[in-house]
Amino acid sequence: MKKLVILILVAMATATAFADTDQDVLNANRFIKQTERQIDEARAAGNTARVARLCEARDSAIVKHHINRYLKAPCPHDFATQFEDSKVYLDKVTSKRFAPFVRDYRPMVEQYPRFTNAVYAVINSNTLTNALNDGKPLRATEAENLRTQLKNCDYYKYYVTRNNVTPISIPYLDDMVTRVYCLIDDMEVNMTTSTVVSYTTECADIMHDLKPEGGWGAVKRYTASGVTFEMVEVLGGTFDMGATPEQQNAHNDEKPVHQVKLSSYMIGKTEVTQELWQAVMGENPSHNKGENLPVEHVSWNDCQTFINKLNAMTGENFRLPTEAEWEYAARGMNRSKRTQYSGSANIDEVAWYTDNSEGKTHPVATKVPNELGIYDMTGNVWEWCQDFYDSSYYKDSPSQNPTGPSEGSYRTGRGGGWGGDAGRCRMTFRTYDAPENYSDDLGFRLALTGPTESH
Repeated sequence: MKKLVILILVAMATATAFADTDQDVLNANRFIKQTERQIDEARAAGNTARVARLCEARDSAIVKHHINRYLKAPCPHDFATQFEDSKVYLDKVTSKRFAPFVRDYRPMVEQYPRFTNAVYAVINSNTLTNALNDGKPLRATEAENLRTQLKNCDYYKYYVTRNNVTPISIPYLDDMVTRVYCLIDDMEVNMTTSTVVSYTTECADIMHDLKPEGGWGAVKRYTASGVTFEMVEVLGGTFDMGATPEQQNAHNDEKPVHQVKLSSYMIGKTEVTQELWQAVMGENPSHNKGENLPVEHVSWNDCQTFINKLNAMTGENFRLPTEAEWEYAARGMNRSKRTQYSGSANIDEVAWYTDNSEGKTHPVATKVPNELGIYDMTGNVWEWCQDFYDSSYYKDSPSQNPTGPSEGSYRTGRGGGWGGDAGRCRMTFRTYDAPENYSDDLGFRLALTGPTESH
């Protein structure tokens, strides 16, 4: 019992240290960015003395707070995404008195990506991903080739100790590589239709532990007129679309269940907010106002105008998701738990709907996300999709990257809204409306063709 108490206390202390360290790093980042703006202003004004003082303050913040605090974290690999920040910040340091620190620290900050990239290449290989998507065991030769690649990572060579700091511990490396070996063994011997979901989940979890900024469900940030929004990467794959067995009381337009294969793409982590709409369009049509509320009172045609302006601002090619893309993301890709709602069998965990919404929209991302970290795909507001609506489309739908009928009078909507009951919030429920119509429970989320090739 005494040992258990000690372990719990150690865990609590470690968690607190993580939180403190993370917050210190974030505070330092904010100070650094603010100081750099002041440096630019001083340079523009020709005030060289102020530039020098500000550069010294920035460099001190980088070394004393961003990096030193980071290195003192109990397990720095848990802040892996900040290695990228650290590399960028190292290049900013110009003060000569910090040169020795930069020289000693650079090998540490470069170490983790070398290790993660080597192992990540194995776990994200076409061989392994194709086996998961197809639900078939790895062939003996495929499994052996993957084991050889993993062995060739030679991960111990990435172990470095400088200034009494150990950025990555040997036990951590052992554990990570062992997990990959075990997954390869299981996929060779035990892969069945009943185990493919658990193996896919383990694969995605390993990818996230190796590179929180990469892999399935990776989040990428974009900015328009000073407003930042996030897109989640969805790796291409094959899934059963429509009224699968868990979708109780399905309607005829959700049938038949049919297999669809999609290429990789990205989808909004949240519904488009009023803040982003205002930044792009210069006005806010929503009935229930609030920056972090989903925009509503927007027609399908309005969404196209918004997207065209957003693309002009960002140089990207945002669009609405197709129905198939929307459903695949709502199901959590191949990590789906086969629930009626996106992320849970309990609608109250994941959705604002008629029983809990109090007749209005709510701030995005305040309910539990689904398996890919995507919020509000059940409830809050209905979401426009790109496709024309046809109640019998599923009977003749293409099996690869379907985009809906070539013509029609209505556009599709998905996900349910704050005024919908639980049945209308099911993941496969389809609705439709004229493209010029709008309402106070109808919004949308963005999609973007992904950078990752389909496997």
